[in-house]
Amino acid sequence: MPSVSVINQYTKQLKTNALNCFTGALVELAARKAITLDEAVIFEQGHGFLFKSCLDEHGYPEFSFPVLNVGLSGCQAVGLSIDRFSISGEGWLETLELAIANYQGAIVWVNTSHLEYHEHYSKMPAYLHAILITKISKDQQVVEVYDPLIVTTERVSCISQVSISQLDMALHDIVKTEVHDHMGIAYVINCPSGKLLGYESFGCSLLNQSIKFFDNEEHYNAVLRYKEACSRFFVKEDQESTIAARRLFQHINVLYVMPSLLILNKTLRQLDIFHSMQKPYEELLHHWRALGLLALKYEATLSNSVQSRIYDRFTLISESERVFWKNIRDVLA
Repeated sequence: MPSVSVINQYTKQLKTNALNCFTGALVELAARKAITLDEAVIFEQGHGFLFKSCLDEHGYPEFSFPVLNVGLSGCQAVGLSIDRFSISGEGWLETLELAIANYQGAIVWVNTSHLEYHEHYSKMPAYLHAILITKISKDQQVVEVYDPLIVTTERVSCISQVSISQLDMALHDIVKTEVHDHMGIAYVINCPSGKLLGYESFGCSLLNQSIKFFDNEEHYNAVLRYKEACSRFFVKEDQESTIAARRLFQHINVLYVMPSLLILNKTLRQLDIFHSMQKPYEELLHHWRALGLLALKYEATLSNSVQSRIYDRFTLISESERVFWKNIRDVLA
């Protein structure tokens, strides 16, 4: 049984293994339909190991992957059908209620500034986040939600209740980024027509990602573009610099890079090629960890010497990433 702590009479907090809010919600919804779905398989089949540099909800640099596309294409690749329902206009509640009744739950993207069931959201600037709605009360006043990933001092999920008025604001107060504009849609899982694909299909997909990495400049130069984007904030040496440094740490250690590398480790072991890939993988892991620590140091000091070391580490990461994907291509080709 997962470890459970009670925050209040409406909210229970649980430890989670989810690495992303949307894919974590997909895994939970599948489980409620008695379908075993592995988040690592979604990442692998959805090409979730290919990153690009972009801007987040507040215009700060972000190093991410297209979360929605990874989740949807990953599910489709393994044999799951994902249906969509518009909840952007009048009648959104009735549409949502019907989707939940027919599919055991619906995944929606929300503005976190309207989520009050966990103190984390009141301490953070608003951002785009996926949650699973599992039930609407008969009087249409309250919904039950499963939040798959709340990143505090540890990674947790929670089960709670949200008033319809809060949900209305969370669904329709639009938050979007350069690459993420997902609100106004409810996502549900149809039962698969047959057995889902699993790890047996990993090799081909990982090889395809290595080819795509070298063929697509936005992936091949993503780290250097991220470096350039961060440098435009660091040179200001003001509050925007400290925020950008904190975001750099969060994108590496909490939200995207390290979770992705942990899944990648699992993939390499499932393919029985970790021994061949251990050196380039661990070198890449080492450089990202070092950059995360440098980001924290820069946030605290705005030191020019730390800033210079950050730029040097970005260059090493870019070189190591190219070596890693070349090795993947050579081993799997």
